Amino acid sequence: MSKADDHALAIKKLELKYQFRFRMINFATQSVDRLIPPVMVVLVVYFGVYAPVQALAGKKTLADFGVRLLADVKLGEIIPYIATAMGWLFGVNAQRLRRNTTARLTNRIRDLEQHIDSSRTTSGLTPRGQTPPDTDT
Repeated sequence: MSKADDHALAIKKLELKYQFRFRMINFATQSVDRLIPPVMVVLVVYFGVYAPVQALAGKKTLADFGVRLLADVKLGEIIPYIATAMGWLFGVNAQRLRRNTTARLTNRIRDLEQHIDSSRTTSGLTPRGQTPPDTDT
C-alpha cells in the first residue's frame, strides 16, 4: 500500500468513527425526547395525586371537607354555574374584541372626519372607545 492509500484509509476510518458518534448522540437525544412526556405524566400523577393523598391519609383536614363538598354536588347544580361562567367569558371576550377593533379603526375614521370637516372637535374618547378618566379631580 502506498502512503496515499494509507492516508485515504485513515480518513475513511475517522469519518466512520465520527458518523458512529453522531448516530449515537442522535439516538440518545431522540430517546430522551421520547421519554420526557411519559416521565412527566408519571411525575405529575405521583406528585399531584399519589403523594398528597398519601400525606393526608387518615387525617381530618380542610381537604376532607373539600372532597365531601365535591362529592355532594349534583350535575343539576353545576350546570347553571358553568353556563354563567361561559356567558361571562363570552361577554368579556366580545368586549375585548370590540375595543381592539375600535382601536384599529380609530386613526382611519379620525383622518376621514378631519378631511370632511377640519374644524371638527374630538369627543374625548380614548383610542379604544372608552370614556377617558376624569383629570380635573
